[in-house]
Amino acid sequence: MTATIDPTFAPKPFTFTPSKPAVSDLRARLRNAYVPAQLEGTSWEYGTDKRSLLELATYWADEFDFSKHFARINSFPNFLANVLGYDVHFVHVRSERMDAKPLVLLHGWPGSFYEFLKCIPLLTNPKDEGKQAFHVVVPSLPGFGYSPAPKRPGCGTEEMAKIFNELMINLGYPRYVVQGGDMGSFVARDMAARHADNCVGVHLNMVIVQPPKTAAWIPHLLLVYFGKGEWVLSKQEAQWVKEAQEISGKSAYLRMQATTPDSLGYAFTDSPMGLLAYLWEKYYWTTQHNVDSPTVSWDDILTTVSIYWFTHSITSTMRMYKEHFKIQPNGDFSSDTILAKIQVPTGCAIFPRELYKMPKSWVQHYMNVQHWSVLPKGGHFAAMEQPELFADDLHKCVGDWIKRGIVKFE
Repeated sequence: MTATIDPTFAPKPFTFTPSKPAVSDLRARLRNAYVPAQLEGTSWEYGTDKRSLLELATYWADEFDFSKHFARINSFPNFLANVLGYDVHFVHVRSERMDAKPLVLLHGWPGSFYEFLKCIPLLTNPKDEGKQAFHVVVPSLPGFGYSPAPKRPGCGTEEMAKIFNELMINLGYPRYVVQGGDMGSFVARDMAARHADNCVGVHLNMVIVQPPKTAAWIPHLLLVYFGKGEWVLSKQEAQWVKEAQEISGKSAYLRMQATTPDSLGYAFTDSPMGLLAYLWEKYYWTTQHNVDSPTVSWDDILTTVSIYWFTHSITSTMRMYKEHFKIQPNGDFSSDTILAKIQVPTGCAIFPRELYKMPKSWVQHYMNVQHWSVLPKGGHFAAMEQPELFADDLHKCVGDWIKRGIVKFE
């Protein structure tokens, strides 16, 4: 397949710094917010802990250095471009290495392009010349951050996959690898499944699949019966499935965002305290709870929340769930992406504190798994929590594929 570059494609350099009036307004809203009383003797059992929230909100209002953190974002080459009728923001950093390969990194919710910034130097110009280098593209999903909200329904993961495939082609990368986590993993999977002429490989750090149907297990079970195969699930994999089931029972936010995202959006768009309470809960459980030390700093969390606040994008980010998931008559969720088969080489990086971890045998039923690694530390926001481990896994994964000749970029 020959990739055709859009002659009207014209990325424009972009920077963003919140204005002084906007920062002053945010601080005033935080200081004047009404926060409801918390039940005696409780902390996080009913949702975001009030004491923790007020401590973080006070830091955001009084100590957080907006100029410093947005200057860091602006130190990277940011661009805006129109792709298939959508205005798309992206960071684009080319490697100095002649052997570098194109890589697009896709964030999820409640994340942003910001979570990958620590990884970019590690990926573009690794100190070890033996590690694979990359030309890195980090877009903001439509409706997230600096990518304006779609104006009409229909921009789900399939549409986003089409947009980012077109973006990579127009940047001069007709063949590339995609990486995704959280909702970005669904976009990445759609790119791999639907645009395999261009997307030559996919790397995921959140992998959700359905258990294979009984018929698919019969050959495996026969091998087990005759003593020639391992048991269906290892103890570790059984624990992963148990944890995933427990998480699914605590996913009320997903159901709300997949049904009535706008109802939530009115509240969070008008109240930075409400927005912080909602997002802080998600970051707390994955990066602050039951860890020796926080894996993501307050500054990194508040930079992300600030991007959501100043771009007024919380509503459009939550709409992604309604665009993607279907609610069945029995109340269960369904996703075409989860059931789609992926033929291109697939790499899976399993971080121990990731919310959903699936048995390899289940994943292999849907994907052409050519790289599988279980990392020693890290969680749901892997690129921000453990940038070195995250980048190193990509170096190893894609570098190995190239050596084996199972991906070709020409």
